Amino acid sequence: MAGALVVVVGLAFAAKWWLRRTGLAARVQGGTFEVIARQPVGRGQHVLVARFGPRLLCVQQTRDGLRTLSELTDPAEVAAALAQARGDAPAAGSERTVDLRRKDAAS
Repeated sequence: MAGALVVVVGLAFAAKWWLRRTGLAARVQGGTFEVIARQPVGRGQHVLVARFGPRLLCVQQTRDGLRTLSELTDPAEVAAALAQARGDAPAAGSERTVDLRRKDAAS
């Protein structure tokens, strides 16, 4: 009886691992959380743009955890931001892009 229990528990863990590895778990859950963009800002720190249901969140990720920086809830703003992030729409005010890493960016 103990052997059968070990086999059943092993199969449950194997199924959980397989669902996570193939991504089926997110599709089954509805995929309510999606990371749209991730940008490193320092050692061990990232800024994430994530869709959480109908909301769009800007989140700081550090070694200590996550902190919400801002949130969009207006459906029109969320749709525009998602289109911009995915490259479907031009960025607002994108007539001039400045690379802040270059020394001559101020000119």
